[in-house]
Amino acid sequence: MIAARPVSKIYLVGFMGVGKTTLGRLLADRLGWIFVDLDAEIEAAEGTSIVRIFEEKGEPYFRAIERRVLAEVSARAGTLVVACGGGAFCTTENQTVMHAHGVTVWLDRPFERIWQHREELGSVRPLLASQQSRQSNSEAAAWSLGEAPPRPPLDADSRPTPRTTPQAPARPTEEERVRALCEERIHWYQAATIHLPIGEGEFAQALDRLLSTLAWHISAP
Repeated sequence: MIAARPVSKIYLVGFMGVGKTTLGRLLADRLGWIFVDLDAEIEAAEGTSIVRIFEEKGEPYFRAIERRVLAEVSARAGTLVVACGGGAFCTTENQTVMHAHGVTVWLDRPFERIWQHREELGSVRPLLASQQSRQSNSEAAAWSLGEAPPRPPLDADSRPTPRTTPQAPARPTEEERVRALCEERIHWYQAATIHLPIGEGEFAQALDRLLSTLAWHISAP
C-alpha cells in the first residue's frame, strides 16, 4: 500500500497505565524503528526520577523540561516510536510539535482496567499531591474569608444553644482523584490522529489494528 503522507515519528499518547511503553516497543520492533520513552529521556536529562522532579521542583518545572525534551526528540533524524507521558499531549504547544513531525495515537483503555494496574501509576501520585495541596490552600483561604456564623439565640431558660460546627466535605479517595484526572484529559487525547481502544490482554490484536491503520500514514518498513 502506498503511504498517503509519509512520516518519521509515531507518538503514543494517553493516560498512565494504558500500555504505551509495552505497545511502543512492540510497534518499533515490527516496523524496525527506534523506540524512545519520553519520560526516560527526561530522567536522563535531569539525572533523577520523574517522581523526584515533581516532589522537589514541582509540576511547572517538569512541564517545561518535558516540552524541551519533546522538541529535541522530535528534531532527531530517523524513524522513531515515542511513548509519551500521560500529560505530554495535554498542551496546545506539545500537540503542535507532535502533529508537525508525525502521527499521534491515543491508546484508550477503560479506567477500571487502568486502576487494576495502579501499581504502575506511581508517577501520578506527586502530581495528585501537588493538586491536593493547591486545593487545600484554596479551601483554607475561602474558609478564612467567610463570615463567622451568627450567635445563636438564647432559649427560654437562658442557656446557650450549642453551636453546630460546619463539617468540611469528605476528601476524595485516590481512585476518585485519579479517575477525575483521567476524565479531565480525555478531551486532549481526542485530538490525536488515531484512536486505538485497547481491551484487557489485547496488545497483539491492538498492534495489528494499529499497523493496518498506520499504513495510510507511514512509509512501508
